[in-house]
Amino acid sequence: MFTLMGHGIGTDIIIAKAWINIYFSGLEIRYSEILESEITSEIDRLRRAIKMLDKDFEDISASFKNSKTGDFNNLIDSQRLILNDPLLVVETEKRIAESLINAECALVRQLDFIVEQFSKISNLYFQERKVDVEQIVGQLVKKLSLLDQIEKPRKLGSELAGKNETGWICVSDEISINEVSKFIQEGVRGFAIESGSPTSHLATLFKSLEIPAILGLQEHNKLVEHGERVILDSESGVLLVGVDSYILTEYEERIKKGVQKKQKLKVFVGLPCQTKNKVDMSLMANIENPAEAIKAIELGVSGIGLFRTEFLFLEKNKMLSEDEQFEAYKRVIEALNPLPVVIRTLDLGADKLPASFSSKFTKDSNPALGQRGIRLSLENPDFFKIQINAILRASKFGNVKIMLPLITEKEEIIKAKQLIYQSLGNVSDKFCCDLNTPSIGAMIEVPSAAIAIESLIPHIDFASLGTNDLIQYTLAIDRTNNKVSHLYNPGHPAVQFLIENVIKSCIREECPVSICGELANDIRQTRKFFMMGLREVSVNISDILNMKEAISKIEV
Repeated sequence: MFTLMGHGIGTDIIIAKAWINIYFSGLEIRYSEILESEITSEIDRLRRAIKMLDKDFEDISASFKNSKTGDFNNLIDSQRLILNDPLLVVETEKRIAESLINAECALVRQLDFIVEQFSKISNLYFQERKVDVEQIVGQLVKKLSLLDQIEKPRKLGSELAGKNETGWICVSDEISINEVSKFIQEGVRGFAIESGSPTSHLATLFKSLEIPAILGLQEHNKLVEHGERVILDSESGVLLVGVDSYILTEYEERIKKGVQKKQKLKVFVGLPCQTKNKVDMSLMANIENPAEAIKAIELGVSGIGLFRTEFLFLEKNKMLSEDEQFEAYKRVIEALNPLPVVIRTLDLGADKLPASFSSKFTKDSNPALGQRGIRLSLENPDFFKIQINAILRASKFGNVKIMLPLITEKEEIIKAKQLIYQSLGNVSDKFCCDLNTPSIGAMIEVPSAAIAIESLIPHIDFASLGTNDLIQYTLAIDRTNNKVSHLYNPGHPAVQFLIENVIKSCIREECPVSICGELANDIRQTRKFFMMGLREVSVNISDILNMKEAISKIEV
């Protein structure tokens, strides 16, 4: 048995089979088993992809035949030699036949073998050839994908569906948000991913969906076999591989205790959120879709403190129309009425940008510091107005507040409010209804906004501290990079100073303030802020009862 470490998301333990998901050359490669009767056709797929790529090289070489590009043609010839090398072709075909796997996975496995052999040779020539082989395999993977689009689509997920007796744990080097939803629908119960960190948006999604996961997992390549039984311990952040009966029994017992603990927490569902000395607290929920709103109501929340609307787009991986957005917002607002629903306008950009948006928005070289949040919305006012129209139409069904993300200066608030007021008039006229102007607030997650909060307060109706990004920007840490995640420290004096400044300033100016980042569910941190007068926090669905219990044990 061996253990792979990472950052745990959640507190659950899952015992299931490993589903190996591979990314190569920007494409998702699902591990796909084939039947013996399919070996010939799968090898034929590989050969056709090789033939297509070889023809590309041939055409390129021919187009430069009469020009003075001898070195270039020599390079093309060397690429063709690699492409047709038995070490790549014949051995990949053997892997298909012997392991009964699809061509893409066989190629990547053979590439791993070749790279490993080259890495043992210190000669610079062979190190450069390693890069050449990687590029060739990347192009072959893309050709195989192209073949599937041209011919009858291969349902690579078909092996997953129907084999759900014990469920699956997806083990991958990376994964996109829309793929998470797809895997869950196909029977995956947990995720172990090499990329990501505890404060990445991927972590937020897993918490919201109450799916146990490990992010920043140690490299799993060649260590975990597809279909192998593994244990995912999200509380400890470990993936156990090759477990024996003793370890299995121990973890089964821990699962039982976890179920018992959840049962005990249910007593807090019907109780008010109060401290030990009977001070009322407003415990709100962070949600990403209408279904979570129903869960929030069942858990007895005080409202929705953060509706992350961008996840509606990310799950569908497309631009949503005004009507599609309206229906989603209406469901949440109606379900919560008369409780408040804080809808954050799109916080797209950085690590949250659907693939289908690439043609609409320019990709930044440094996304976290580029066009994201309110910046992206103000740069694309027509797109922004579509969302605002949908929110305003839905606002007549309940208590709605609009929150603007990534505010840096008051001018952004002023511009956004002008667009909102324009939409308010247009929607009222178009639908012949009188609409109240919703409260408009700002998410404080940029250090400049936290420092100059007093200059923003006159222009907002409320403020909410987005501590995840605030910590990232204050400490210059990429929240998606697990190599620097150890520097992520909510207790850092600079972070504490900024949070305290916002809370004290808002209370002094009688501007409602809350915390909605990960720090909100850490009672060790929030207790100090409660003592300052903070009375509202918003946490993920999975943390509501735990937070209610924690608040009931403190005095302020």
